[in-house]
Amino acid sequence: MNKVFLTLAATATLLFQSAIWAGDPPTVKLDARAQYNRDAKISMKVDGLDKVKARLKWWVRSTEGKGSPEVEITNNTCLVWAGPGRYEVLITIGVVDGAEINWIDIEHKFAVGDVAPQPEPGPSPIVPGDFGDIKAKIKEIVDPVRDDDKAAAIKIIAKAFLEQSKETFTTPEQLADATSSQFVYELGLNRYLRWRPAMSRLREHYAALLKEGKLKTMRDWTTLWEQYAKSFEEYK
Repeated sequence: MNKVFLTLAATATLLFQSAIWAGDPPTVKLDARAQYNRDAKISMKVDGLDKVKARLKWWVRSTEGKGSPEVEITNNTCLVWAGPGRYEVLITIGVVDGAEINWIDIEHKFAVGDVAPQPEPGPSPIVPGDFGDIKAKIKEIVDPVRDDDKAAAIKIIAKAFLEQSKETFTTPEQLADATSSQFVYELGLNRYLRWRPAMSRLREHYAALLKEGKLKTMRDWTTLWEQYAKSFEEYK
């Protein structure tokens, strides 16, 4: 394993990793509305960061295929000038906690003008003995990602899930660690940051399956990884 690979693997937030805080984790929330009048001043602020060191990255985009709105960002505040339509905000927050950096992701949908906000997607139906509609779940988490070459990135991620599903691991943590290390290395850390919110939502998905008792053996985990790989490959 070369030095660059080690550096990326150590720096990135891995798929199975949960935040471990030296002190109490901050209570972070986005002060924003779901609906704004046309020509209204749109101001969104991340609260809860007054007593910590943090860096924020904001993405604001149309969910209807329109151009991105004009924004003015000052660390934890974002001003938006947007015409009528539906939009979403993705925020990645890196919080310095001692010698570590813990990551928090926030997403929010809003509408401008006489347009109803998009409802949050409901949970995918879970079929007994199955993992549910994995293809729909992958589409749900990938659609918001902004990447100039999303198709190429998806191939990289699908390949990592498929190849690691064929390896032998003794714990789910090892499987997730190897998978994320592979695609972070191939994507590059800066580009991976665009995919971090999607990976966070994917982690929530298999954490829910684990809680439901659907991931009891390593064979269950590798089967799920195979389905993830196939669903990424078939994403449109």
